[in-house]
Amino acid sequence: HLVELLNPERSTSHHPLFQVILGFQNGQEAAFRLPGLQVEVEGVDLSVARADLVFNVAEQYGGTGEPAGIEALAEYATALYDRATVEGFVARWTRLLEQAVTDPARPIGRAELLTPEERTRLLADWNATGTELPAKTLAGLFEDEVRRDPQAPAVLSGTLTLSYGELNARANRLAHWLAGQGVGPEQLVGVVLPRSVEMVIAVLAVLKAGGAYVPVDPEYPQQRREFILADAAPVLVLDEAALRRDLSGFPVTDPGV
Repeated sequence: HLVELLNPERSTSHHPLFQVILGFQNGQEAAFRLPGLQVEVEGVDLSVARADLVFNVAEQYGGTGEPAGIEALAEYATALYDRATVEGFVARWTRLLEQAVTDPARPIGRAELLTPEERTRLLADWNATGTELPAKTLAGLFEDEVRRDPQAPAVLSGTLTLSYGELNARANRLAHWLAGQGVGPEQLVGVVLPRSVEMVIAVLAVLKAGGAYVPVDPEYPQQRREFILADAAPVLVLDEAALRRDLSGFPVTDPGV
């Protein structure tokens, strides 16, 4: 009836309302006796998961009815999980319950689910990505590529294509002009340009001049653009109007050379 009311998107691969079940059986088993027979409950393996993931927890009792711990059974769809993954779920859940019992006043969000080995693997082993880097700036690495193949296409935008050599020459001219305006180390330059060849030239020129660029999307609302620029306080701003100036008189060599 609930499924009919909610009318969720149906699929033959999973239950329409939920995919994870946690069942807690906290009642004593009913006694079942037959004259002259000893009767015991025997579990039956259905070999089919009722949901993607099922945890069935049952309280156990001794012969005189005293509590005898809790038994849990995990059931899972093998098409989605493997045994190791589910065992990991159970181990973390067990660790959570142990900490809750040991320190009931601790907020649940401060419980530590990972073992020391898992934490080391996540934070150290899997992040051991250190590598030797060349002692060059990004602009220097770009210059290496220019020398390697100056005719190779570097930027493509619509029908416009700039080779590495052409891009380098245009960026150098702008970088010389920026340096003349006081741009250098520790200096910020606002770049208010759309995604375009001009934006690539401007960014590269700022780096060649030794400064740092502050990207500002011209599609931002005016109030947002003004806030970013006021907060960054760049020494100057490069926009489409600024890039229309005649820079033909500036050299095409890298200003850092």
